[in-house]
Amino acid sequence: MAGYRLGRRTVDSLIDTAPEGMADSMRRAVEASPGVAGVDFLRLRRNGAQVLGDLGIGVARTLPLERVASIKDDLAARLKREWPEAALTITANGRALNDETLRERVMAVAALRRLAVHHILVRRLAERISIALDLEVDGRMRIADAHAIASQLEAAIIAEIGPEVDVDTHIEPIDTREADGEEAAPALAEAVARSLAEHAQRLGVLSDVHDVRVTMGASGAVAIFHCEIAGGASVREAHDAVDALERAVRADFPNLVRVTGHVEPR
Repeated sequence: MAGYRLGRRTVDSLIDTAPEGMADSMRRAVEASPGVAGVDFLRLRRNGAQVLGDLGIGVARTLPLERVASIKDDLAARLKREWPEAALTITANGRALNDETLRERVMAVAALRRLAVHHILVRRLAERISIALDLEVDGRMRIADAHAIASQLEAAIIAEIGPEVDVDTHIEPIDTREADGEEAAPALAEAVARSLAEHAQRLGVLSDVHDVRVTMGASGAVAIFHCEIAGGASVREAHDAVDALERAVRADFPNLVRVTGHVEPR
C-alpha cells in the first residue's frame, strides 16, 4: 500500500494534477469574489510541495484599470489565505455584462480605442436609437484626420449596438500640451474672489466661496474656486448653479479663459 501511494504521488506529479477537489473549491471561491464576473480558465499543476496555476477571470469591461487591479489583488490575497501552498498567475479579461447601459457600451467602445468622449446623449425613438456625443481630439490635428477618427468610432459603436442606431459625433478640440504658468498678481486674485462671492450671494444657490486661485499662462488667466451647496441638491442643480456663477465672473473679467468651480455639500 505504501508503495502504491508513493507511485500515485509520482504519477500525479508527472501528469501535472493538483490535489483532488482543489480546482472545484477554488473555482467556487473565485466566482464568489467581489468584482469577478466569472472564471474563464483555471489550470493547476503540482510542483513539489507547491501548486502552481493560471487563473483567468472575467470582469466588467467598463471598470477602470485601477479597479481591475484592485480586484486581482484582493482575489490573490484571498486565495493565498485559503490555499497557502498555491501560487497563481491571475489574468483579467473584460466582459460585456447583461446590465450594461447603452451609454456604458459607448464608453467601452471609446475606451478600447483610447478616445475621450463625453456629453453622451441616448434617445430611444419609435424605431431607432439616436446617440450623440462629443469626441475630444488634439486641436492641432487636421480636420480630415479627426473626421476619420470620428467615423471609425461611429462605425464601431454601430457594430457594437446594432444597425438600428444613428450616431452623430461633435468633434471638440483640446490642448494636449502642458504649458508653463504662474500665480496671478494678488490684486487680480482678490478682485476675482470678490466677484465670485458677490455673484454667489446674488444668485442665492451657492455659498462659502473659498480657496480661490488665479493663474496666468500664455493663453490667458484661469480661475479655480471651491464653494458649497445644500447637501440635498442634485448633481444637475449643482452643475447649473456653478455654471451660472462661472459665466457671471467671466463677464466681469473677459481675460479669464477658464473658470472652474468645485462644489461641495454644505
